[in-house]
Amino acid sequence: MSSTGSSWFPGGLALLNPNTWRSTNEKGNLRALRQQIHALSHSSVLDDAGIDDPQILTLTREDLNELFPGLRNFQLRRTIMTLITDTVKDSLQHGPDTLAAALTRLMHQNNDAAVQDVLKESLCAFRQMEDQLKAAQASLKPYIEVLNGFTEAYARKEDWDKEGTSSRRTFSSSFPTNMNPPTIQIPSFEPTVRVHPLFCGRTLGTDKQILAQLKGVKESELSDCQLILAFSPVTSRAGIDAEEALKKIPADKPAVLVIMHHTFNPDYVCPSLNASSRVNIVEHVNVLFHDSRHGLLQCPANENAMRKLQSVLNRYM
Repeated sequence: MSSTGSSWFPGGLALLNPNTWRSTNEKGNLRALRQQIHALSHSSVLDDAGIDDPQILTLTREDLNELFPGLRNFQLRRTIMTLITDTVKDSLQHGPDTLAAALTRLMHQNNDAAVQDVLKESLCAFRQMEDQLKAAQASLKPYIEVLNGFTEAYARKEDWDKEGTSSRRTFSSSFPTNMNPPTIQIPSFEPTVRVHPLFCGRTLGTDKQILAQLKGVKESELSDCQLILAFSPVTSRAGIDAEEALKKIPADKPAVLVIMHHTFNPDYVCPSLNASSRVNIVEHVNVLFHDSRHGLLQCPANENAMRKLQSVLNRYM
């Protein structure tokens, strides 16, 4: 099976033995994951392929395509990939020190391309955690400042009380006992998704309109992104253009294919396409645009497309 893809630990990395750094609790989670996959697939394909519990986390999208082939298993593969990703993230949250030790051993003993993939994906995950911690720290700052102000004010009051009645009267006029606490301005924090726009033709700037209407989008380089938005304008036939666009989308990143129909008719009926046949295409949408209408048309089709896009983004926040 392939050792590439979006898995945290490619299958070919025998040096990174999950059994050496997983706790008993995590091994129990792996056993539960195996049972979930067995219940979902109604098959013993993992046993037949000789895949043990820790190796489940090394499965890539390509591996799942081999284990559960066919279009009818598309949703099954997506569900299993989500379960694997969630289990890996949970392992990272409970054991960063042991993971760091395992990665250090890898770098000392092996320096091939697969190891570099592990390091890059780990770096992306920890960068995201760092961003979330910084946002949490920023949201706590107003509370700390207000509480610190109250503490200092009451400390001054106690000092003035010791100086006598005159000092207390002075304090009473400047620090009323029935004062209302100041309004705390909490900075709002909106979770973001690192998105890489991929252009498969001329969009006439409509891609910027789409990104501007989506919440939580943070444009990113391809190597650091969580999600690819591939913009594919239809110039000949929708099916042909979509297939050409799919060839340009990297297979190791989740992606959304945005098929752009150049028309001024808001009631235009988009042709049916099987653009989600590839495992990493998590969604595809149709949008209508025209330069004479300043880009996106105001129509139900585009409203539906924006809802779908936002729903996909919400999964990665």
